This record gives sequence, structure tokens and C-alpha cells, in this order.
Amino acid sequence: MRRWWRRAKERRLLRASVYLGWVLLLGGAFTGWIAPYLPDNPALAVPLRTVIPGSLDVGSFLGAYITAVGLLFAIVTGTNASTLQDAAQSRSLSLARMLFLALLPFLLVCSATIAVALIYFLLPPSAMGQLWQMVMWFLAVICFVIDYLWIAPHRLSAQFLAPRTLQRLRRLPIADLQDVNDYSTLQSLVADASKRGDSGAVRTLADELGNFLARVRDPQAETKNSYDRGRYRALKNLLTGCSQHIAEAPNSIAYYLGHVAAGVLLQAVAVGLPLNDDEHDLFTGLFRNVHSAPERVNALWTGLRHALCRVRGEAQPYLLIFWLEREHTRWPPDDERRTARIAVGLAHFFALSRRALGGDEAAKTADVEAKEMVLDLYRDIATHLAPAVSHVRQQSGGVPLATLVLRLLDATHAQIAVVWGSNRQASPAWEEIEGTYRSRRAEILK
Repeated sequence: MRRWWRRAKERRLLRASVYLGWVLLLGGAFTGWIAPYLPDNPALAVPLRTVIPGSLDVGSFLGAYITAVGLLFAIVTGTNASTLQDAAQSRSLSLARMLFLALLPFLLVCSATIAVALIYFLLPPSAMGQLWQMVMWFLAVICFVIDYLWIAPHRLSAQFLAPRTLQRLRRLPIADLQDVNDYSTLQSLVADASKRGDSGAVRTLADELGNFLARVRDPQAETKNSYDRGRYRALKNLLTGCSQHIAEAPNSIAYYLGHVAAGVLLQAVAVGLPLNDDEHDLFTGLFRNVHSAPERVNALWTGLRHALCRVRGEAQPYLLIFWLEREHTRWPPDDERRTARIAVGLAHFFALSRRALGGDEAAKTADVEAKEMVLDLYRDIATHLAPAVSHVRQQSGGVPLATLVLRLLDATHAQIAVVWGSNRQASPAWEEIEGTYRSRRAEILK
């Protein structure tokens, strides 16, 4: 609410700048072209209809005026030419078009002001109102410059671009996403922000994209609930393209990319893609990108489990969103997509993370770190997801959400036991995992 109020205040200030610019522009036209020729009026006689005294050097005034406005015109257009080119090449033509339309009022007003000043320079004005006209028009130019300088950074920001890019993707089936420019634009936005180390932009983009993927995006695909190569490639390439600079980025960016991975996991579950098939692995591209920086793995895993299980500010856990989608509440009560397939995806992601840490089953250090990853996941399910759903009265397919949380914990533990390996009983780390699972399960049942 506070963020909305702050943005509304900024919009009002921006409108005030635009309105003031137009008022000054129209007021200047009235002052210079209409007021001097109105019938006698004492209020207008002195300031506007007075003949310009001979001691006033109008030519020097207009020369300085043309120089100032022309210099401003050159600076603004020169500095923004590269911005428009970069927006068209690395982002989208629609963004470049929006920026140009934001710049257009300044260009038109500035050109008109210079043209009138040049005419006055050749045909010197006779009334003071025409000089006041030029002053007011110069102030109008400044207002339009402020308007553009306020708009341009906002339209280049993740807060502006993410929802608009995703809005155009909402109307498309998952398999068709790669055919539109906005798909590659979204990948470029996340990858470029990661390369710059811009955690704020990546956070905004990842939250928007993860939330987008946690919801129903392709009802027909969910009805079919089967493998489709187009949907598989679209989701895998989206995640791979967004994470291409994860190795050189800081851990905070790997954390937010975990939100994207969580959204991809849930969308894959919803449309029926396999999550533990080595021939159709959604996450191999992601872990190929992170291979040279295993220290990013824990941050990536943390971002994934936080996005799935935790309330983050005003954002609900992705699992809660996923379960309460209207189409998902209509699934049969025993539909495996509610918990069992999610557990398969979590266990597979864990197995890839464990492998990326650089150790095998016999490596004690890998076991210790992998154990902590599992314990953290169980903690998030029991102490964050369970309380988050406890206040929700809605059910998903006639199943209480608290029951789904318990089923998810059970299914996840069973799947992690499979990927841990057959020698898990001899591992001290697995004994601790077993004990934590039982305690977390009892915590949920309280």
C-alpha cells in the first residue's frame, strides 16, 4: 500500500510537470500573438502591449535564446540516440518506440520554439508580450525535459518492463512463447541485469517471472497433462537464458534466479513435463551455467525453497498460489501434480545441486552440505509453508491445504531417499535427515 501511494505521488508530480509545460506553451502563444492585439485593457497594457524600448538589445536576447535552446536540443537528442539504439537492439523495438514517443513532445516543442525565435530574429518583435512569450516557451521546454528525464529511466527499469513484457506473453500457449520477441527480451533483461550485478532489477524480474509461471498459463496443456517438446524447450531455454551469467554474478542474484527455477518447476508440473528424465531435463542448462561456480548452488537452492514456501513481504508462497489457482482446484483429489510430482522435481533439483557441489556419495563434505540443504527445505515446509496455509479456508480439489503440506513433506522425503543412494543407511548425515523429517512431520501435525 505504501509503495502504491509513493508511485501515485510520483505520477501526480509527473503530470504536474507536463500540465505546467502545456500551460506555459499555450500561455506564451496567447501572450505573444493574441494579447497585444486585444482591445484596450489596463491589465494587459503595461506588461504585454508596451513597445519594446530601443535600449533593449532584442537581437542579442534572441541570439542567446536560440543558442541555449539549440544546445539543450543537441544534448538531449545526442545522449538519447544511443539509448534508443540500445533499447531497439538488446531489448525490443516496442521499448524504443515508447522512449521515442516520450521524447517526441520535447522535440516538437523545442523545434517550434527555435523556429519562432528565428522568425523573431529576422522580423524583430515590437511588443513586450512577444519577449515574454519566448521566456514562457523556454520554461515550457525545461518542463518537457524534466518530463522526459523522469520517464526514460522508469521505462528502462525492471519495474516497468517486466509486467508489460509478461502481459503480452500471457495470451500465448507455453509452446509458442519462443516465437515472440518478448520472450527473448525477458531473457535479455534478466541476463543483462545479472551481468551488471544489479540485484534490484533481477529481484523484480525474477519475482514477476516466478509469479507468472506459478499460475495457470496454458489450460489446454494442463488438460492434456503430457510431454510436449515445444513446452519443454520453451521452459528450459527460458531458465537457461536467464541464468547465463549466474557464475560471475553475486550470490544475491543466484538467490533470485532460484525464484525463476521455482516457477519453471511448478509450470512444468502443471503441464505434465517429466522432472526426473535425463533425456528431457529442464535444469541441465542452469547447472551447466553454474558449473564453474559451485558456491552459487546453495544460494540457488535457497532462492528456490524460499519462493516455494515462504511469505516474502506481500508475496505469497508459490505453492500456495499454485494450489489455489481456480483450474488447479478442479483437479481430482488424487492428482499427483499437487504434491507427488512437485516432490519429484525438488528431489531432482537437489540431486543436481549435490552433484554441482563437486562431491560424490562418498565425499563427506558433500554429504554435510547436502544434508543442510535438505534440513533447510524441511524447515521451510514445516515452519513457513504450514503456517502460511493454516489461515486459508479454501481447499484444492476438496483436499485441505494443511494436508497437502504434509503430503508434500512425505513425498519429498521419499524422493530424496531415492536420490541419496542405496547406501544412505550407513551415512550419519542421513540419520540426521531422518530424525529431522520425523520431528518436522510431528510439528505440522500439531
